[in-house]
Amino acid sequence: MQHSNTGGKKELISVISLMVITLLFACTFNAASGQNKATQITAAAPTQLRVDLTIHPERVYKNGYPTNISLQSITAINSKFLQYSSINSSHPGFSWVVPITITKQTAYQLLLATSREALDNRQSTSITDFGWNSGQQISEQNINVRYTGPSLKPNTVYYWKVRVWGESAGKASRIRQSTFSAVQTFRTGAKLTAGALPGFVLTKTRQKPLSHKDLSMDYRLYDFGKDGFSQPIVSIRAAKDDTIQLLLGEQLDASHRINRTPPGTVRFRQIVLPVKKGTHNYRIPIESDKRNTKRSAIKMPAYIGEVLPFRYLAIQGTLVKMFL
Repeated sequence: MQHSNTGGKKELISVISLMVITLLFACTFNAASGQNKATQITAAAPTQLRVDLTIHPERVYKNGYPTNISLQSITAINSKFLQYSSINSSHPGFSWVVPITITKQTAYQLLLATSREALDNRQSTSITDFGWNSGQQISEQNINVRYTGPSLKPNTVYYWKVRVWGESAGKASRIRQSTFSAVQTFRTGAKLTAGALPGFVLTKTRQKPLSHKDLSMDYRLYDFGKDGFSQPIVSIRAAKDDTIQLLLGEQLDASHRINRTPPGTVRFRQIVLPVKKGTHNYRIPIESDKRNTKRSAIKMPAYIGEVLPFRYLAIQGTLVKMFL
């Protein structure tokens, strides 16, 4: 870090806090068919509903961060900066976890409609509002159960729920009927085809470092515990306009500092950041890497921006009163 000496007093930069944005893919469900016995369930109803193996298709994000916006509120205008897991298949598959009170599923019934009221008011009979009732299907399958009704419509919000029948545990085994699951919502994409994959969302979470240590008077090392495709954010208090040097890396050297010459594809990045007088938050810009920008590369969406895999962040320079 650069500093000046005015009247014998050094003007210094103080780091107030440090955070990192980690990218998380929407989870997929690849468990084998059957109940999840490790799940603690108190109500006798299926849980963990998924559409085309997508978890939480009802959630809406803004620039990667979760919001309280509903799928019904998405329009052609706000969809430009909102993200959700669109279901792009005209005949998607439905999945659920069998309640722990049923040791073996023997049948299921699935209801789907374009309004929640249709499901709430007509639970076990035929339903309207573009509704589909599978009826009681004799089947042990609870993973990727294929929808066999009329083709779904694009850009439409759907509601669905399921109940199951099965054998209970114990010596006096008998058939049990579960209650209906909670209703799950999903929205279809602009174009639907049979077997099309869903549109997954990259999401952001903020994470503080797990620990830090001063290796010398001018070198402080932060450890986030594990690698993450990230963008660092720092809050800096500066006595004057100045610059600060940041080091990002995945590996430490023999002196327990960030390795500046790591082997192979292990990453290191040195960034000189201009800072302004006073306390300000800075999102550290990550420049694109030639190794990841070839024609075959999978580019990050615009709402995420460039990221860099790193575990360690170091601040090098004459710093005082650094704390998280």
